[in-house]
Amino acid sequence: MTILSSMPGNASAKPINAEIKSVKKQRDGLTIEKRGLELRLSQVQVTPDLHARIKRQATEIRAKLRNPMYEQKRQLFSSDYRSHSTE
Repeated sequence: MTILSSMPGNASAKPINAEIKSVKKQRDGLTIEKRGLELRLSQVQVTPDLHARIKRQATEIRAKLRNPMYEQKRQLFSSDYRSHSTE
C-alpha cells in the first residue's frame, strides 16, 4: 500500500502508481545499460589516433546535423556509420 492509495479517492492514485512503476522499470533498465557501457569503456584504450578519429567523426556528424536530408539522417543513425565515414 502506498501513501497515495491510502488517501481518499485512491482510484486516481492507481494510474500514478502504475506510472511510477513504469519509470522505475525504465530506470532499472538504463542502470543495467549504463553498467554495461561503463564496463566496455573501461576496457578501451583511447590512443591519440583513436581520439583524433573520434573527433573527426564528431565533426562530420555535427556538420551533417545542421540541415540533414533523409538519407543523411539514415546514415548518421545507422549502426554501420563507421563504414560511411573517413577512417
